[in-house]
Amino acid sequence: MQSGYEIEQVFIRKRSGRYEFLIVSLAPSGAPRRETFTYDAPNTLTAVQKASRQLAGRGDTEQVDKLRLRVETRGSLHDDASLKRAFVETFKDVRDDMDDNFL
Repeated sequence: MQSGYEIEQVFIRKRSGRYEFLIVSLAPSGAPRRETFTYDAPNTLTAVQKASRQLAGRGDTEQVDKLRLRVETRGSLHDDASLKRAFVETFKDVRDDMDDNFL
């Protein structure tokens, strides 16, 4: 049984030279949670890794496997499989490190 949030969607857009993330998560009860984060980063990949590390480090989010990651470019959204993969891998690496340090 799931006890933490599941990230459902990640929307990324560049605004005023910074990367803005809208994270849509679902609670175990099914209630949605929307959060916005902003990161300074030299590129989108670095911003994605920062966001993923922050969410994994909080400990209240457990699932990222089913997320949909979309990037806004020139006013339209598109899915980005490589950034999604980077988000999931970074998240799992941080959670694995946390588990290893806990044991």
